[in-house]
Amino acid sequence: MRRATRRLSTSAVGTLSDTLVRALTPVARLAGRIPSPKLRKVVRAGLPVASYWGELPLESRLQVEWSRLDTRDWLTPAFDLPTTYKELRAVLFEEGASDVRRRDDVGGLTLLVTRSGS
Repeated sequence: MRRATRRLSTSAVGTLSDTLVRALTPVARLAGRIPSPKLRKVVRAGLPVASYWGELPLESRLQVEWSRLDTRDWLTPAFDLPTTYKELRAVLFEEGASDVRRRDDVGGLTLLVTRSGS
């Protein structure tokens, strides 16, 4: 979606993200009730909105607010320099890491890093 939203004004992206969140909050809420964390993650990944239902203990109003803010952030990054695990791992080794492992049990790009001599 970013390819399309880059061409839109900030206010248009705000309207789009707010509309998506409003329309998809019921689906996101249902996805948050899926008992299997893996299945919940797959369903959530298919939604074009940020969703924390079933993950964060926030009241409904805050769930929607976080979704609005994070969805808008996804669609309007001022600076977007994605880094791959391979690239980050190489930099960490250059800076003295003796071991770098990815944590697949945690969301995002989460690493365990051991520094030489530590």
